[in-house]
Amino acid sequence: MKDNFLMQLLSERTRGAASLDLLFTNKEGLVGDVVLRGHLGLSDHEMTEFSVCGEEEVHQNHCHGI
Repeated sequence: MKDNFLMQLLSERTRGAASLDLLFTNKEGLVGDVVLRGHLGLSDHEMTEFSVCGEEEVHQNHCHGI
């Protein structure tokens, strides 16, 4: 994965003893708060919850009269 500049963010097992669900990013700090949230219904996979982080840009419109 490092050869492709990717980081695996999910290190916990998501289906019994297997890590079947993957979460990659190519930018450190872009994804955070990764947690497993239990099973949904009859699924044997754990739900994965995470946040996508970023900076918010503030744009201001400047109008000039002529």
